[in-house]
Amino acid sequence: MKQSFLLVAFMAILFGTRAQINIRPYLGVGYGLENQVGFRGMTVQGELAIDLMEHLDGIVNLNYFYSSNVPKWEQSMNDGAYYRQFSSAVKVLYHSQANGNGFLFSGGLAFRKGKTNHFLTGDLKDGS
Repeated sequence: MKQSFLLVAFMAILFGTRAQINIRPYLGVGYGLENQVGFRGMTVQGELAIDLMEHLDGIVNLNYFYSSNVPKWEQSMNDGAYYRQFSSAVKVLYHSQANGNGFLFSGGLAFRKGKTNHFLTGDLKDGS
């Protein structure tokens, strides 16, 4: 708890000392796949990039994937099948030149949670 408060306080001081904060939102919709069983479906992604310092950006990413179809199986095998996954990530991006150009180095932390139901998932039926 103490570390979280210190992190929030540090970010508030950092942003408060800057005259302008550059926040860049991104939104994407696409077609994705799950590799183990073969689900195909819609994916939606949102991202915010925030300038922390001259060569350092902070990135927050959210991604949602949903499918109820495995094309390689017959429709009867797909009845009631689904796969959904939600991912969130916090990353830091370093770029060696101005405007995000040059050498890029990135690292961060991500969390993923999903749920599936398909005849191939066996004991994991309707599991997380």
